[in-house]
Amino acid sequence: MGEFAEETINKTIHWISEAKKSEKSFNQNKDDFDYHRQIIKIIDEPILRLKLAEMLDELSGKSEVQKQVARKQIDYLNKKFNL
Repeated sequence: MGEFAEETINKTIHWISEAKKSEKSFNQNKDDFDYHRQIIKIIDEPILRLKLAEMLDELSGKSEVQKQVARKQIDYLNKKFNL
């Protein structure tokens, strides 16, 4: 993993941690939430991507990000194995 990618991922982890601590409604941070959701969706490492999606979904009380990440992985596997 490159330095830029690692730094960006660490910023996302830090943002999630701070958002949990502050207990702000995720609607108050919608732009930040959307930004970090996009960062998570482009992470290539599936385990890291899924864990971060899970952490982000805890803020919103939904499992939307996890579903999007899972769909991306399913599409990738279908394409890889010609299913």
